[in-house]
Amino acid sequence: MDFDYRSSLSRRLIAVHSLYYEACATMDLEHVNRVVVPDVLPIAFSLVHQLLIEDGSVVFLGGPVPQMSERGRRKWDSRSTTRQGKDVRK
Repeated sequence: MDFDYRSSLSRRLIAVHSLYYEACATMDLEHVNRVVVPDVLPIAFSLVHQLLIEDGSVVFLGGPVPQMSERGRRKWDSRSTTRQGKDVRK
């Protein structure tokens, strides 16, 4: 039996991406960046990592290389309201 890893990966990425869209549709910026408990990262951390994993996985499906450069990551970090789980808005 030949296992087609690409079709399996594609189905999984589609499922995970639908959860991403649902999360973004039901939350605003305040919810995404909210620090509920100290030492627990906000949902924004999970959303960013989900996108980075999706971008990296697309290459295995024959898609383009991710376009998030180191410069883009630094720009994202400068806009983030948390650093390692600490609220830096204060």
